[in-house]
Amino acid sequence: MMPSLDPRPTVCFLAALQRGTLWAAADQLGPEPSTVSRNILALEAALVMTLMERGRSGVCPTEAGALLIAFLHRQEEEWDLLRSDFDELARVKRGKMLMAMGEGFVGNIFDNALARFAAKHPDITFVQTVGSTEHVVQ
Repeated sequence: MMPSLDPRPTVCFLAALQRGTLWAAADQLGPEPSTVSRNILALEAALVMTLMERGRSGVCPTEAGALLIAFLHRQEEEWDLLRSDFDELARVKRGKMLMAMGEGFVGNIFDNALARFAAKHPDITFVQTVGSTEHVVQ
């Protein structure tokens, strides 16, 4: 199983870098600045890497922090793609249809309904099993 990142510390990390300071991140997110700082420290401890440099003028990512930012952006893009794929499945835009039918129904189904459906939904594949009633029931 792939390890996962706790979203709370990553949200604090990204907010601090986007806003420039821990105080501004806390103002945006709601918790106290010390809570934002603890979340980022916990993330750094979990990854065993220093992710940001803290200074008087604010925070900036280390090289490891930049890698994490890129990873989180790729993860967000992958999540968006997965949601889009789920939406397509829900709207019957793509997928696989398994069908079993008796030999006497093949011509009717293929000539009429299935041909129209296939033309309307080209990204749906069909797997057909044709046989006797006993075979179809099994």
